[in-house]
Amino acid sequence: MKDNDIDRKLDIALILMSKSRFDRGLSYAEFVLDADPNNKTALEVSGFCKAMLAEYESAVGVLNRRLRLHGPDAKTYIYLSLIYSRLGDTSRASAYFRMASENAPDMSIPWYFMGRAYSADGDIELARDCFEKAISIDPKNGNYWSSLGVMYKEAGDNETAERCYKRAIKLSSENAMAYYNLGNLYIDIGEYEKAEDNMRIVVGIAPGRYDAWNNLGTVLMLQRKFDEAKMAFIRALKIYPEYGHGYYNLACLWSRLRNAKRAVAALGIAIKLEPHRKALALRDQDFDNLRRDELFIELMK
Repeated sequence: MKDNDIDRKLDIALILMSKSRFDRGLSYAEFVLDADPNNKTALEVSGFCKAMLAEYESAVGVLNRRLRLHGPDAKTYIYLSLIYSRLGDTSRASAYFRMASENAPDMSIPWYFMGRAYSADGDIELARDCFEKAISIDPKNGNYWSSLGVMYKEAGDNETAERCYKRAIKLSSENAMAYYNLGNLYIDIGEYEKAEDNMRIVVGIAPGRYDAWNNLGTVLMLQRKFDEAKMAFIRALKIYPEYGHGYYNLACLWSRLRNAKRAVAALGIAIKLEPHRKALALRDQDFDNLRRDELFIELMK
């Protein structure tokens, strides 16, 4: 595997992990490890994804391998702390959190990664508490503010979330994740022009973010900018060919353009990659144009 292929697969693995797609994130990390068994980032992603999938013994083995090969690391210690916390071993969990604190040059880092772990585990309140603790130690870290914003958005407080994202951007104008999160918020509340502006900034800063290209395509489609939307979806799928959501949105676009054949073809790929998309398509108004189409009817069986 060439270096640029390794970097691309690592980028995809990290994005999938951030979206709690731990099974797919693990697959991409394993691709990298097949070619480069000592890759530090791939070991970290593999260990964390295995932990989230409750493959604790294997996760511990991978994370300990990362420590043996690359030395002490606060993030890895946090992941091990989370595993032992899940296993009910509070002594080891506390010991690893203490090791994370001792090995972090900035004491905010363990709190940040613990917040990310709780977030991935679906515990919004504990995650928010950890991010707020990290911010109290390092209030100028934009990543902390962006992550806190996500927790407020998950809790339904869009106003506070927006303030957090804007604070992150003010601290770092190159914070692609903060722009991405702010763009998603604007999509959710129907402010499509603002959402488009933010997603364009994201793909300018981080052109490999397939999810940002997909969301840019979505907001362009919602504004009836169909040609631009199609190009954005295709760009997302070129980066990540197994992206079921991208094919689903492309199918929505073709349906809106009343091209039933292409819509059904794209939807078929989406369902093959992500079977739950069939249930979504059955109630999605974007496919109302296809309800009497024979190919669509057959696909929905």
